[in-house]
Amino acid sequence: MKFSVIITVFNANADYLRECIDSVLHQDYNDVEVIVIDDGSTNCETLAILNEYRGRGNFGGKTLEIHRKPNGGQGSARNAGFALATGDYILFLDSDDYYMTSSFFYEISELLTESRADILSFQYEEFFDEGERPQFKYGNLPRERVFNKPVDVAVK
Repeated sequence: MKFSVIITVFNANADYLRECIDSVLHQDYNDVEVIVIDDGSTNCETLAILNEYRGRGNFGGKTLEIHRKPNGGQGSARNAGFALATGDYILFLDSDDYYMTSSFFYEISELLTESRADILSFQYEEFFDEGERPQFKYGNLPRERVFNKPVDVAVK
């Protein structure tokens, strides 16, 4: 099972952007393509980071493509990435987000194999600056509502 991760970037915070890209490239699962769409960034820092990744060679079986387009907004950037994606499943990741574990793709590949789902919704955590506490958020479709139920019952 191949995953395409589309990361849209516009004048991203340098630390967040590195953490985002690295969280995908350091996954234990290898059949992953990372497609970064720079949506017309104007700050030198973002461009330098993307050039740094572009210059690297080996990502342990993963591929990394970086494309630049004129600014058109996040939807336009995601559509540009979608047009390039070759994976069986497509994930969108914002440049200030990251995967918390290196086994993320193994975990979701097991869920997708088990459920034979076309779409996967999962939980996430939010982190805030200035000492605010993270809050655990639930996706729209908890796992227990899907498994061992017919699709017309599970997805309502």
